[in-house]
Amino acid sequence: MSEILVQSDECADWHSAAGHAVNHAMSPDLRWCHLVDKTLGSSEGLSMGRLEVAVNQSLAPHRHAPQEIYYVLKGRAELLGSGETPKILTPGDTVYIPQNALHGLKNIGNVPFEVLWIFPTDTWAEIDYHYE
Repeated sequence: MSEILVQSDECADWHSAAGHAVNHAMSPDLRWCHLVDKTLGSSEGLSMGRLEVAVNQSLAPHRHAPQEIYYVLKGRAELLGSGETPKILTPGDTVYIPQNALHGLKNIGNVPFEVLWIFPTDTWAEIDYHYE
């Protein structure tokens, strides 16, 4: 039987692009943590984390095979690659990203932009990002 996992982002291991050998398209000011992940507990088929994009920084437009959901916690950002009309994201917005859809984020606010992401994968490590 699987166990219930309770994870606080205050206790999570935070990572940054500056501290990892990541794709050159990533801003070095990106920070993220894994909140639900097979490596943390007994989750299967779902993973979730939190991303922070610093003021005036971006998560470059990219694609990946799994669909994804964003839930905006804090700040304002432009959803990049979402078509001709820019979409502005604010707290409480939910974004569904289909498989292989081009998407990225640009913080246009005056505080860090914070979003939760959810993937239908056991771990975030399974995601293969393809930057434009």
